[in-house]
Amino acid sequence: MSGISFYTPVEFGGDASVGQKLLELVDGYLDVGVMVAVVIPGRTLNGSYEVIHQLRERSWLKTALKVLSYATIIIPLIMLVAKAALRSTYLFHTCFRNPIIQPDDHYDIRPKAPLTLIRTPAATDLKISVLYNQLFAPQDPTVPKPTEIGTDGKYSWNVTTHGDGTMSVNNQRINMIWWEAIRRGVSSGVDQSKAVCVERSRLKEFLEGVLKKVGVHDGELIAFTNYWKEILRQDSENSPFVLVEMVSPSELRKYIPEMEVEGANAGLFDLKRFYFRFESATDASKGESPESYLRNLEREEFGEHAVIDLGGEVIGDVTRDWEPAFNEEFIGRYIYAG
Repeated sequence: MSGISFYTPVEFGGDASVGQKLLELVDGYLDVGVMVAVVIPGRTLNGSYEVIHQLRERSWLKTALKVLSYATIIIPLIMLVAKAALRSTYLFHTCFRNPIIQPDDHYDIRPKAPLTLIRTPAATDLKISVLYNQLFAPQDPTVPKPTEIGTDGKYSWNVTTHGDGTMSVNNQRINMIWWEAIRRGVSSGVDQSKAVCVERSRLKEFLEGVLKKVGVHDGELIAFTNYWKEILRQDSENSPFVLVEMVSPSELRKYIPEMEVEGANAGLFDLKRFYFRFESATDASKGESPESYLRNLEREEFGEHAVIDLGGEVIGDVTRDWEPAFNEEFIGRYIYAG
């Protein structure tokens, strides 16, 4: 059984005790890295908590303010003593089958923003799982926190739907689950033979047109299309176009981890996954026109019971400094139900 570094911050999750929350607070103050040890709910051995390692986003502004406060010496010294005292009351060990992060691994870190929502006319209980493995690792944001985290990398949410498009997870009423992933290896570019060249200013309109035609309802696509409109709005002068590739169902395993839907009524539900890849373009010389693509795209409809997963990634030189504030605003507006 292997312990964790004293300097690695620990995260207990929503059911943390007062002492555990205090340790999280102290750890957060002293931490300026990107790695965190997440306690797996219900996994203890001889009083030792089992953890897996995850990447976390860090606000450069908050990090800078923390570093400046270190110059006072007395504050970080107090926090360091508190950390030592609190850590002495807890034991931690890493999961031997931890599929998450190895120090020398190269991950192609891309925004994925998979948003998972459920369409159903009546209340029902389901278990929605993302199956992380050696190719895919979890990354924040993950909202709400999973109900279960398996030692094999399976992240699960026990969901109760309400028949109105909302659901409850861990006593929180939400519209959808937001989970992220990073993928090992280097991505290839967008397949131009399958791509559509879209004016950046018309990207939201195009994504709405595609998703509506493949059976996604208006209310189900709002968060996703607004997210990508915001993410890809920059660089309009140098790259006024975006190449968009909708990944075929047979190719999805290359880009995102698999998902499972379990429960007594799981057989009623279709799992519908839609994934887009985006790459900037300086002109409209490559790719199909949006009008032609939408005209040739076959219309689909799926039933009244469905788990819908919407995701995407940015390729190449389309970049953005993702700040937690951007994610927090999105979460407050779209994830939690009013």
